[in-house]
Amino acid sequence: MPKICVVEVLFQSALQCVVEQWAKSFGLDLYSTATTATQAEELEQKYQEKNARVEYFDPEEVIDVMKARLEKFLGRRRQLAEILKENLENSYSLFQMVDREAINDLQSDDFYRFVDSKSCLNRHYVDPLLINSSLSVNYIPNPNFFNLPVNTEKSAIHVPTPVYARDPELLSEIIWTESLDDIFKARRAREFFAASWQYFCSQKGFMRFYPASPWFYDDSHTCLDMYDCRNSEWYIDAATHAKNIIIMLDMSGSMLGQRFEIAKQTIEMILETLTENDFFNMIVFSEEPKFILSCFRNRLVQATIKNKKLMRVTLDNVTAEGIANYPAALSLAFEVLIEASQNPGVNSGCQNAIMLITDGPSDTYEDIFEKYNKDKTIRFFTYLIGDDVTETREVRWMACYNRGYFAHISNLADVQEKVQSYIGVMSRLTSERNRTDPVWTGAYYDRLGAVLVATVAFPVVANDSFRGVVGASALITELQQMAPLYMLGTHSYTFIVDNNGYVVHHPQLRPLYMGKAKPHYNSMDIMEMEVLADNYLVAIFCFEFYCYLLRRHLADGVSSKDFLRKFSQKIIWACDGPNNLRRVYLQNNVYHYRGINNTLMSLALAVPEDSRYRIALPSTYSPYPYKNIDCKAVKWFSGTNWRLHPDWHYCRINDSDYSMTKEEAFVINMKHYSETGRIARNCSALYTYLIERLLFDAEVTSQMDSAWIQESRLDERKGVHLVYLATHAGLTRFVSMDLKDVQYQPDVQTWPSDDNRTEELPSILDNIIVTGNRAILVRDDYGNEAPASVVGFEMLYASFEEMIYNASHKMCHFNSKVRCYLLDEHGYIVYASLPHTSQERVHYLRQFFGHLSLENTENGAIERYLMKKLVDLFVYQKLLYVDFQDLCQNLNLYNSARRLFNPLLAVSKLIISMLQKMIRFFLEINPLAVILSLFSRATCYTATFRDIQDGLPCDRASSFYLLNNDFKGPLTLAEGKQLCSSVATSDSYARVSSCNLYAYAVRIEKTNLVLVVYSTEGTQCNGDLCKDYFSRDSLPWGFNIALNATDKVMHPQACKLTTRYRRPPSACQAVEDDDPFAHCSGCLLQATLSLVLLCTAVLFVVR
Repeated sequence: MPKICVVEVLFQSALQCVVEQWAKSFGLDLYSTATTATQAEELEQKYQEKNARVEYFDPEEVIDVMKARLEKFLGRRRQLAEILKENLENSYSLFQMVDREAINDLQSDDFYRFVDSKSCLNRHYVDPLLINSSLSVNYIPNPNFFNLPVNTEKSAIHVPTPVYARDPELLSEIIWTESLDDIFKARRAREFFAASWQYFCSQKGFMRFYPASPWFYDDSHTCLDMYDCRNSEWYIDAATHAKNIIIMLDMSGSMLGQRFEIAKQTIEMILETLTENDFFNMIVFSEEPKFILSCFRNRLVQATIKNKKLMRVTLDNVTAEGIANYPAALSLAFEVLIEASQNPGVNSGCQNAIMLITDGPSDTYEDIFEKYNKDKTIRFFTYLIGDDVTETREVRWMACYNRGYFAHISNLADVQEKVQSYIGVMSRLTSERNRTDPVWTGAYYDRLGAVLVATVAFPVVANDSFRGVVGASALITELQQMAPLYMLGTHSYTFIVDNNGYVVHHPQLRPLYMGKAKPHYNSMDIMEMEVLADNYLVAIFCFEFYCYLLRRHLADGVSSKDFLRKFSQKIIWACDGPNNLRRVYLQNNVYHYRGINNTLMSLALAVPEDSRYRIALPSTYSPYPYKNIDCKAVKWFSGTNWRLHPDWHYCRINDSDYSMTKEEAFVINMKHYSETGRIARNCSALYTYLIERLLFDAEVTSQMDSAWIQESRLDERKGVHLVYLATHAGLTRFVSMDLKDVQYQPDVQTWPSDDNRTEELPSILDNIIVTGNRAILVRDDYGNEAPASVVGFEMLYASFEEMIYNASHKMCHFNSKVRCYLLDEHGYIVYASLPHTSQERVHYLRQFFGHLSLENTENGAIERYLMKKLVDLFVYQKLLYVDFQDLCQNLNLYNSARRLFNPLLAVSKLIISMLQKMIRFFLEINPLAVILSLFSRATCYTATFRDIQDGLPCDRASSFYLLNNDFKGPLTLAEGKQLCSSVATSDSYARVSSCNLYAYAVRIEKTNLVLVVYSTEGTQCNGDLCKDYFSRDSLPWGFNIALNATDKVMHPQACKLTTRYRRPPSACQAVEDDDPFAHCSGCLLQATLSLVLLCTAVLFVVR
């Protein structure tokens, strides 16, 4: 017999019965609106009528298919780079035949011009050679290069700012590399749509790249360009073997002022040349040598961007004083490197080197070198700082006697080229053993397209001399296309890991922060992506079994096929919701993985234990590709209310069709096939699987828009203004009364099967929308099911609010005695009845119910208490999520052995800052701007360190609360008198008050919503004593810095450095004996005035 509740006169004892009725009434109304608007049940029937099948897939078989596709794609990239290498090495005689004088003679017919990528070069130079050096080419937006303006008939040349572009030797190499254009174009014609950039970087600094395009400046207004291809990861890794580097910085009193600024820029440039395959540390010394970071003492650390930025930030707080103790500093540096060499393993490179930055030692300390480096296996490089330093004998001996290189850096203009000299020495081993094995980088943001790529590179060695590096990039989005989600079931995903255990691709990776790459975007460990559900922030990174074995298998490229037992782990999947509220979900993953041959990468699948089924085509479909296309197929794509997945390839667009959309190109190709029976080359065989499923989805859903409109299913009276669907093959259809587009979601995934959540538009109720989604499932005779698509709708929040108001018989209202809340699956408020105005109600939306904090302190205490009860009664479960990808400002947790800031230092820096501003003011009317470099404090000017003030990597943790799907309700949270007592102290007894509180919770059926209703009696509930009582045990919520979760943020008294396994990129080779005095120093000529002025201009712009 149904329950009957008295609503006209609400008694507290009947509240639970009434709340249950409200929830049922509201749930039926909402569900009816959603199913009517979306035609969800009709769509499920259509899939059944078209004989869609559910098929079981074996992840081990699927990953073999993906692996083969990846190897084929990456093999073509590698083959291209090999061809470029062979061409240059075989044509080196052209370099020797160039007339060095004629190419710079403006009156000669042999005056040489090239395509200069720097379009605004002429603004800064009056050199007639530079003005006339560039060829003019047309750039056209190209859809296969992200609509960037390019020229696919030419390659372009980039010359770093400090390098003179008309140097005869440099021009000779540019002429030598002209032959690459024919290869570039031939391979482009052969592969056509495999968009990628191809490069040659010369040891002299210029880069030839294809296709030609205008250069992206660091500052487009001033044409500031700080790029040098010799600092790129693909160049460094191919030119040298993995390195162990100790940087020694002389911080004696004589290194104050401008010398220290030059020294810091020198260190920046050295750090720029280190990649993730290198290991390093930094020692600062005066009376006593100390590692710049105490947590990194007596060891080498990996040269990730994160570690390099951390060292650079710390360097700003070092002060110069006292006398340099060279014997102690040299001994410490040698001992660390020798220990690394004697214990080779995962945390060391191949070649060892020490970099000394000083204004001049008083001795050669031959006894130290004889003791530690008698066999000269550790190279020693010296950088003498200062234009007034003339005594070079000691530092020159140190470098030349120890197979190193000596460079005199007189001013800031010298830094970039002088530091590069050490790469030439370290590349001697490459010249001796012209390596033929490919060098693959991890993922990084390419300068040409500002997109994530991985690059394969080879060194170019001609006449037994290292000349540069060739490279071919592979877009990470292309790699994703080789291992796509549409081959898997729901919630499954793929990721790629390199030899360091860092992710090349992962759906959880968030590489950008405010449009800029994070300092650690390409050094995120796979265990920091697969966030464990049972993470307690203790002094362990993750469980040893899971961490060590799974991570090692991925880094080593091991196949899971060789193991009967697969790794499985419960992880937390996180995604951002409205207003950056992070949403987390639990998932039990089983891992399958393969090494990708001829690379340092591994492919992996994460498949939930209950997601082994996927949608399949009807058995009646032809097994031959595209044979199911007929004249009717084109009609399935009529109109404009449909879209294709923006990141997936179906049919490529011709280079010249930059104004054509992906959808238009697909329809044209389908028309071509239906008319001629021939599939266009634009639709690669790689995409047959996807296109066949897209055509099937299009056929099944072809009548949905007419069903939504013609049959008047779009019910405006309910406030529904948009209906859409998204299929597993990437097709989106939508209908809106005002035809507004809807942003397609990347994956067909609905974490709860029915999801209603608020999405914020303008901050007034009439413009806030509620979005509801429902998975469309196909089921077989055995009860197995797979998602075919998702349907959804958007309705105005005002209409949503009216539904609740009507369902509660107008009791959920701001004037009512009861307060009503709707919470979503994370406890975020979707609806609140209390505030009087719409602006106040908006303030409640998206707030966490258990952390409600309003200006009106009367509200929030009981809400926080009730959320605690919901967790205690297992309606919500608590999850601890650690965000390993965050950035933090003003981290002061890295106490090192450096001299810390002191008041005198702070005052001195303030005075210097004021002087800088005064000098700049006077120099605005003074042409001798170069004088500023003698007084000013230089800031970071290299590409890696420019944004160093944007924050440093850190780990932050927060508790989240996830709805228990089994909860139905109704549930009593509080009923009757609640005793409110204060905490007893030594000075007073506990005070006691009481509050009559009635609170109930019930699930809204077929949604992810929970209705919470409460009522109070008496004034004591709003008294300070009860408010304090209800707030006393509030749930923890909100992100806070997590110390020692990893080595990003370490407690100064308990440094945590986790040695993680990595596969060395290549086998180490011994340094051959060479002439210890050969090519061990550069010329001591001072930099030209133009270079000094140029460097000063750069510093002006950066500051």
